[in-house]
Amino acid sequence: MARRRKRQGAESTEVLNMRQARFLGAALVVALVSPATAGQRYAVVIGIDKYEGMGELKTCRADAKAMAEVLRERAGFDRDFVILMTDDATDEKDRPTLLRIERSIRLHAELARPGDTILVFFSGHGVTRKNEAGEERGYLVPLDGDERSGIPLDKVKSIMAASKADSKLLVLDACHAGKGVKGVGGIAGGLAEAAGFMMLLSCEADQTSNEEEGHGVFTRRLLDGLAGAADADGDKAITQTELFDCLQTAMARWSAQSRKLQKPVFFGDAKARFVLARAESRTTYTPKPVPTPSGDATVREAEAAVAAGKQVDALKLLSDAILQNPKSTEGDKIKARITKLSDEIFFSDQPYSPLSVADEVVAGDSLAKMAQRNKTTVELIRRINGLKSDVLRVGQSLKIIPGGFDVRVDKRDFRLTVIKNGIWVREFKIGLGTSGTTPIGEFVAGHKLRDPVYTGEYPHIPSTDKRRNPLGTRWITIAEQYGIHGTWEPDAIGKETAKGCIRMQNVDVEWLFDLIVPGDSKITIKP
Repeated sequence: MARRRKRQGAESTEVLNMRQARFLGAALVVALVSPATAGQRYAVVIGIDKYEGMGELKTCRADAKAMAEVLRERAGFDRDFVILMTDDATDEKDRPTLLRIERSIRLHAELARPGDTILVFFSGHGVTRKNEAGEERGYLVPLDGDERSGIPLDKVKSIMAASKADSKLLVLDACHAGKGVKGVGGIAGGLAEAAGFMMLLSCEADQTSNEEEGHGVFTRRLLDGLAGAADADGDKAITQTELFDCLQTAMARWSAQSRKLQKPVFFGDAKARFVLARAESRTTYTPKPVPTPSGDATVREAEAAVAAGKQVDALKLLSDAILQNPKSTEGDKIKARITKLSDEIFFSDQPYSPLSVADEVVAGDSLAKMAQRNKTTVELIRRINGLKSDVLRVGQSLKIIPGGFDVRVDKRDFRLTVIKNGIWVREFKIGLGTSGTTPIGEFVAGHKLRDPVYTGEYPHIPSTDKRRNPLGTRWITIAEQYGIHGTWEPDAIGKETAKGCIRMQNVDVEWLFDLIVPGDSKITIKP
């Protein structure tokens, strides 16, 4: 898992790279009580995808909404006592800012009485800091926070510990969550000693916590367990030990299939029998269908935003619609409008903050220097600004799109999607490797080549030999011997004919080539 560190006086702030694997502070503080002593159950459920001061996440909001649904329908939580706080909430009091989160947790903690349950679920960014003594402390980042600020988990613990509620379980769906066990540190560090707490962690200390379509891998299996899959003895009562056993088996199966090791950890009183949820049958969690507006309605709403001068808002609206439901029968209407709008926002010389910036040419500047300091490419700067030559003048202002564009490949659909800052930009049909040889995982783009020479045979085959060179006009490295490349065989698109690489039409890979920044652009390949 990639990390970046920033020195701040005596402390260091450690932030996990969310683009490679999710670092959720998905903290679930749950009281599990037996039916004989069950009292009122209180929950504060929080999910944040789009932050004001940090990178955007993908599935935290969906995790929170699904958890709230399961708690209300399966775990005996009164709907009135489940507070759902998400970044897309229309009511200001339900937006998860630092003050609102703390107040909501404190309110429920003070309302609780002996025999009651308190639950706090947080899905979003989490950070850790080390002080001079080397002690690691964790923070959950609220909507208005950043990597240097947040809600201390020590504070969450103290609020919960002061409550009269009987029992609390802390569940973390977070990269390296296991570092919180036995005083090792991590975002759960220092919490285990509080009376009444148990911990269920998504992974061990040296592991990462991953995502899949719609939910975090661990959270999805947690939802399955609570929905009934964990009822091993068929008594319709799901205990904490049954839930952990179910998670162990489900995560082991996922690890074997994905070739990524992620093992959940349970820490606390395993002897007591606590009932978390009731199950009518051994089933799995089935999300409720989310109604989505028609393609025409979405486009009309976007056009209204454009008319109001809010082109970026319109682009995000259309992008969210297609990313949430990529197989929509009306997706073509939305994609056509996104393509037109993204051409204007990303690839014209018109400024659109915050997706673009203006960079002024200074003495000694060149396109290469400007591209390097903005983590972009010379080719894209030329394309955006309509430059006919590389001659610059001091004081000249150029539109820049900082950072590389990212790529997501869906092997099942032979689809490659170009994404920038979480926004859908363009989509292409592709060819793949035979017998599933195209690798699955998260990668960072490597070196790029124009008119690549094929070195798989000797003597090497130049790009001009269209009959024998399978690489087409461009090459973008994914990992080791794998890459995204062009093809002289249009019939290969939509088929598995390559040796593990991803094939695109030459005109398509040439378009993509200018957007990819080696060492910065992320390439995610899904089954």
